[in-house]
Amino acid sequence: MKTFNVQKFEESIDSRKNKAEKVTNKDYRMERFSYEDGNAVITLGQQGDGYYIEEIKEKNSVYKTVFLYYDDTRTLSYEGVYFKDTAIGIHKKYSKEGKIVEETNHDAELNDKKILTRTEMAKIMKQKFSINIEKEDELWLMNLYEKDGEFIWRIVCKANAKKGIEVNYAYKFNARTGEFLSKEPFEMEG
Repeated sequence: MKTFNVQKFEESIDSRKNKAEKVTNKDYRMERFSYEDGNAVITLGQQGDGYYIEEIKEKNSVYKTVFLYYDDTRTLSYEGVYFKDTAIGIHKKYSKEGKIVEETNHDAELNDKKILTRTEMAKIMKQKFSINIEKEDELWLMNLYEKDGEFIWRIVCKANAKKGIEVNYAYKFNARTGEFLSKEPFEMEG
């Protein structure tokens, strides 16, 4: 059974020279710290709602895996994968004894509507444009919207001098078929 490494968390919090270095969010009463482990960045935290949190994210990836742990037993309570902070795939909740008590498929609504998922669209972008939207330095935004009864994926990619892309572009696809619809320059606000 997966458990939270509370000793590493407490040692890291206690070892800070400047206690002001801690990251707190008053709305969520949370403290976190991050460290690198090979090609991954691991963030450990404690929340005010009785859970510890662990996030694992490969460097330059849009995916992160989130684990929540019970405060008292430090056993796994929840796990799920996120694509740029959007829940994807199957997320699981566990009892304190380690039994799965709930599974939620965050792609189910897309599947029911026969809409391609984010990971399926990532494959299409690689095949058609040699752009890897699974990398943070290539993807800025990805959203799904409905227009005139059709679902559209809009994928906004960052300018990339290495690939000869001088401006940001918004690519639009039919969300059910993956058919490419358009590519237009995109200006980011702010």
